[in-house]
Amino acid sequence: MIELWNYQKLAVQHISKKIGEGCIRMYVTLPTGTGKSIILVAIAALRVRNGRVLVLIHRQDIAVQLVKALRGAGLDVGLVMQGYRELGASVVVATPQSLSPEILEALVDANEQLITTVLIDESHHAVAGSAYARILHRLEVVSHPVPIVAIGFTATPYRNDTRTMFSVLPTCVSRPMQLRVGRKLVPPIKNVLKIHRQKRRLANAS
Repeated sequence: MIELWNYQKLAVQHISKKIGEGCIRMYVTLPTGTGKSIILVAIAALRVRNGRVLVLIHRQDIAVQLVKALRGAGLDVGLVMQGYRELGASVVVATPQSLSPEILEALVDANEQLITTVLIDESHHAVAGSAYARILHRLEVVSHPVPIVAIGFTATPYRNDTRTMFSVLPTCVSRPMQLRVGRKLVPPIKNVLKIHRQKRRLANAS
């Protein structure tokens, strides 16, 4: 059971509504420390009902943390990165650099269920020509005519260079600027502490 704060519930609702309207490429932007990973876990728990879920994480330490959070939510989770090759799970967390064309094919073949959702952490890295774009393209070919829903999560949608993620993830779904618990605005430091407690509960449940 995942307990969400109101603004996190709102983000999940916005994402679900957009998917229901037929949007399949989107991103969510929230400030650092507001629990993007918790929202990602909640979306994975919803989307796994429609098919397998692939979560792309750019850093190995964050990948390990997210696996614990997803397992804490009761999901069947595998990890693909250096030293790990758990391909057959319903939800697979992977670093994009670990998914060579050969490993990606093995991931697809490891379970008869199609991968129908790709969740991307720090999605500002998912620019045209990147490993993220390559992985998405291949999964779309494999799943056709079933669409792949791709959702990015980032605190910084705009990069310092001229490259952007908007050709890969063009639609902004949720950008809550104020965080509320009940009717009260919670000061930033309290938000961070609450999110840390929220993450700890998920990790302890795994």
